Amino acid sequence: MIARLWHGWRTNDIAAAYEALLTEEIFTGIQDCHIPPLRASSCRRGDAGGSNS
Repeated sequence: MIARLWHGWRTNDIAAAYEALLTEEIFTGIQDCHIPPLRASSCRRGDAGGSNS
């Protein structure tokens, strides 16, 4: 498996809106392109100073 990672940092006041944009619009648009090897897109969220889970 090959995974492509992208990191984005947002302040807490807009983090929820940014996560919604990613999952509801951007990831959906990418999935709608039906790129054959693409199986999934996901978002992980955590504090900048803590662990991401």
